[in-house]
Amino acid sequence: MKSTTGITVAAQAIAAIFADVLEIPGGVAGDSDFFELGGNSMQAGLVIAQVRRAFGVRLTMRDIFTGGTPEQLAEAVATGQA
Repeated sequence: MKSTTGITVAAQAIAAIFADVLEIPGGVAGDSDFFELGGNSMQAGLVIAQVRRAFGVRLTMRDIFTGGTPEQLAEAVATGQA
């Protein structure tokens, strides 16, 4: 489901998780790469835990490294490829 901003609700939620973990007060865009935003592997673990709590899906570190944007991770969550 797309929101009024053009990205899915899941991608918005994951973007909010990125912003929370990375302490970015203005939020992040759906196409923002986690590591380009300054994220590290320890913070990626926090993202994985929060996504699991929010969606009941287990992401892996590989998911973050190969598809590290909110939109890509939301697609993995939606298709069950995570």
